[in-house]
Amino acid sequence: MLSVERERREPGAAARDIAVDQLSAHDAKSAAARTIAYTDSAAVSVSRCTAQDVGKEDISIVIRVVEPGHKDESALKKLITEYTTALKKSSPCEVKSG
Repeated sequence: MLSVERERREPGAAARDIAVDQLSAHDAKSAAARTIAYTDSAAVSVSRCTAQDVGKEDISIVIRVVEPGHKDESALKKLITEYTTALKKSSPCEVKSG
């Protein structure tokens, strides 16, 4: 079973730092210019929201394997990468007015 959380956070956080702070994942590997971090039981991504027409916060995704669950590092890297790509296509950074 998986747990998926999406949060807005202060800009500039590295995915690995979030993995260490939130998940105690000190052995997390980084990918995609520090915007993705993953282990065999968790993954984190950060989508940067820095353009002028968007909010002043980044968006992070945290995926965790909840017990009982199958731990697989390559599967979590692929899942967080594909989930983040799909999220970016939905324009999550745009500030909705009104």
